[in-house]
Amino acid sequence: MTADCVLDTNILVRHLTQDDAALSTRATAFLLEVAKGSISVLLRDAIVFETVFTLERPYKVAREAIAERLLEILELQHVVCPGGDMFRDVFELYIAHPGLSFVDCYLAVIAIAEDINCVATFDKKLGGLPGIRRFEPPAATGQ
Repeated sequence: MTADCVLDTNILVRHLTQDDAALSTRATAFLLEVAKGSISVLLRDAIVFETVFTLERPYKVAREAIAERLLEILELQHVVCPGGDMFRDVFELYIAHPGLSFVDCYLAVIAIAEDINCVATFDKKLGGLPGIRRFEPPAATGQ
């Protein structure tokens, strides 16, 4: 399916937070049109990441609420999100491992999905995930 337009973070944030009477109403109405199939939107991973970060940091929304509300949108028939089927797994890790960022959870899901099961990182927290081997590049010799 092709999309009619690309969806930006601010539409999602206004809808999910209802923090601006005028813009939130417009964002919600737009997403209702998407839900009805009147319009289709392309939702890229970067927008999902930015939305999670925005809801988590400045708005202090709980991880469970972020996951629930974003998955509702991601799973709409007229939301085109290439690779979006893996976000359910990403959100499961995100909720189960509060010490990990959303991006860390995404990397872990990608590593498992691609049958790589290894993440090159200096982040020690990633080593505690089942099915993930953490690889820390060694120090250069002579330093």
